[in-house]
Amino acid sequence: MSLGEIWCISGETVDWPMYHSDPEHSAEGAGPTNLALKWTFKGDAPIQSSPTLVDGVAYFGTLEGTIYAVDVNTATELWSFKTDHWVKSTVAVVNGKLYTGTDDGNIYCLNAATGDKLWETNAGGIKKNPLSGIAALGLSVVGADNSRSSPIVVGGRVYVGSLDGNLYCLNANTGSIIWKFQTGGPIQATPTIVNNEIYMPSSTPIPNGTVYKLDINGNVIWQKEFPYVLDKTPGWGFYLLASATVADGMVFVRNGLRLNYALNSTTGETIWTYDGKYNPGTPFQLGGVTQFMPMLYKYGKLYFNDFYGITCLNAANGSEIWHTWLSRENLAQGLSYSYQRIYTVTEFGVLYVIDAISGKKLSYYECCPARSQLHCMPVPYNSSLYVGANDWNMYCFGEARLMSGEPAESESLSSLQLMPRDSSGTSVLTSTEIAILATVVLAAIIGASAYWTLRKQE
Repeated sequence: MSLGEIWCISGETVDWPMYHSDPEHSAEGAGPTNLALKWTFKGDAPIQSSPTLVDGVAYFGTLEGTIYAVDVNTATELWSFKTDHWVKSTVAVVNGKLYTGTDDGNIYCLNAATGDKLWETNAGGIKKNPLSGIAALGLSVVGADNSRSSPIVVGGRVYVGSLDGNLYCLNANTGSIIWKFQTGGPIQATPTIVNNEIYMPSSTPIPNGTVYKLDINGNVIWQKEFPYVLDKTPGWGFYLLASATVADGMVFVRNGLRLNYALNSTTGETIWTYDGKYNPGTPFQLGGVTQFMPMLYKYGKLYFNDFYGITCLNAANGSEIWHTWLSRENLAQGLSYSYQRIYTVTEFGVLYVIDAISGKKLSYYECCPARSQLHCMPVPYNSSLYVGANDWNMYCFGEARLMSGEPAESESLSSLQLMPRDSSGTSVLTSTEIAILATVVLAAIIGASAYWTLRKQE
């Protein structure tokens, strides 16, 4: 028995049918602790769309606009469907139908078994793809272009935000627009729906973004503005990109860079504010890390990306419980959770398993030998873990079989890799992390020196 948790173990497989697994974004499934690679599936471009897992099939999109359906047991392609733009949003699969976000300006509904198009609805027009012609390089665009709103399906309706500033509510069977709500700025976060109430961040113009609470018919209950950080640095992710997290009578939201808030879910009033970590020595790093992911709430604690690591807070008062340094920033759509474990990725292609109570690293895997970036949220499903990468591969990991009392060994990057520990059992840094840490420290020293030199010249 684990502190603060009651486990119910059964043989039933729980699906992961949409962004963060459900309308409330609980992001919880069943996954491994010690990572062992089971298979990879190579798509036609970098994969930044987080996978959806339903009935033994993985659904995901690529930066070439292709949506794949892949059998999780055989890693074979079942079908594919081509859109006119990249697919960064997470698809939803409900009642045998697949729904997409508005990556190319349209919302599509496909037959989940065959990939045949059932309907499409225009929602805001097509935005030019800045990666056209260079997607094969695995490059990404920092800031606004690095995230898209994903569809949430509940009660026979599809809810999804668009770059035209509208939150759309569609009939799930026909695609007809039931209502739309204009926020005044592009929506890149995914709506959160709890108790028939909708929480929707929107990137309204400088200097503030806005979070809306709507009823199920699109009427405003309250709205709250949040000041951007570094609002004189356009294109570097100061927008409201992360979805809201709702729990214990509070709404947890992020302002794009550094600042994190807890609001009263009834009134919208601020309860507490947490200023994230950053490097004061260099002006560029003063903003910390771009906040693409929502805060993950579990058993009174909040988990989220915070500069070069993951931070855990007390949800009631915003006090820090622990912070774990990683090998680079996490710019994925989110964290996921399984039986007291947190799954996270980094910009240097490393997948980590972290103890949710202590923050210790339990295991890791370097997915990409060339350190190709990971922007995809890891998804635990039926004791396996699925994550896409900019090396075009979707990875599937299972639980490593370890001999009792024997440490795990690895022969290559495609085999098991565990976090090394010292004699006391404490996690120690990998060689990759040591090299990165040295680089970061050196860059900070050089940056600070240049910064103060300029100040003296002024």
